[in-house]
Amino acid sequence: MEWGSPATRTMGNLIVDKRTLQHLIQAVDQAKKDLLEFNRELQVKHRPSPEGFATKVREVRRLGDFLARAGRSPEERLSLEFNVNERTLLASCLKHLQVNIENELRRHALQGTSGASSRRRGTRSTS
Repeated sequence: MEWGSPATRTMGNLIVDKRTLQHLIQAVDQAKKDLLEFNRELQVKHRPSPEGFATKVREVRRLGDFLARAGRSPEERLSLEFNVNERTLLASCLKHLQVNIENELRRHALQGTSGASSRRRGTRSTS
C-alpha cells in the first residue's frame, strides 16, 4: 500500500493490491458492525445516540460500498481516490481493527496461560 506519487498525492490516491484491499474492507466492515452493535446497546438502554452518530455510520457504509466496488475490478493493483475525511475515516477503521486484534490476541494468550498453569498443577483446563 502506498500513497500516490507526489504529483497525485494531493488528490488523495492510495495504490493498493487486491490482498491489501481485502484488509481495508475487513477493517471497515468490523467498524460498521461495532457501530451498529453500539447503537443496538443504546436502544436497549433507551439512550439517545451521540450527536453525529448516524452521519458517521452512513460515512462508514459509504466507504465500505466504495471499497467493495473497487474489489470487483479485474485489476490487480488499484488506485483509489479519497478525500481527506475518507482517508481519516479509513485510518480510524484500521486503528479500530488493530485494537480489536490486539485484544483478541491478549485474550487468547491469557487463556493459554491459565490453561498451562492448570495443567502444571495436574488439573484440566475447562476452556
